[in-house]
Amino acid sequence: QVKSAPERKSVSEPGRLVEIDGVDTARGIAMTGGTKKGYLEVLRLYRKDVAERLVFLREFEKSVENSLFDDASLRLFVTQTHALKSASASIGASEISRDAAALEAAGKIRDLETIRTELGAFCDGLSALAERIDKAVPGKASGGDGSGDSSDEVPQRALRSLKDALVAEDVRTADEILDELSPMFQDTLGESLSRISKWVLTSDFKKAAEEVELLLADSSKRASKRAAI
Repeated sequence: QVKSAPERKSVSEPGRLVEIDGVDTARGIAMTGGTKKGYLEVLRLYRKDVAERLVFLREFEKSVENSLFDDASLRLFVTQTHALKSASASIGASEISRDAAALEAAGKIRDLETIRTELGAFCDGLSALAERIDKAVPGKASGGDGSGDSSDEVPQRALRSLKDALVAEDVRTADEILDELSPMFQDTLGESLSRISKWVLTSDFKKAAEEVELLLADSSKRASKRAAI
């Protein structure tokens, strides 16, 4: 049974109070690097990511109601809910994360009745959470590239680990790394991560690894340019 009951948590650091219904912000800050500034950026990225994923989820809800979905869309549904489960947990939205996990599990076993019954409410709850985040954390996401050298080092390490997992065809590890990266980066990198996720889903590990190699090369070029300045 999927049901979201909002919890009210807040955390105060030097500066303005962060308070969002349904989010344990203290846990979110701890899960996303320990700084309020970094956490606020992750929240902005999460809000944008949710808006994009809701488009698919709403369409999938209609297709399930009318029995018009196919196996590929069901697999994508599992991938989407899995990503939302991880991303929501990382910001401290535990109820939404558990709801996403329940829907992911239903998708894996083709429990269409649970999906039909619960997906609409989940989408409503997710949309409402995104709106609350929008009110509490105004402004656009920077794309994750405005916090100095350390912000580039983290993706490079993660991308190298991702490439190793793809070469080994280790789907579980690849999915875990993609889940960590996807909510944090959008724009060009986000589009690449989305393509990699789809290739992992279809077991096209060679294409996925080649895409990671391109990302690593681009990251190295940017690092070299900064070093030369």
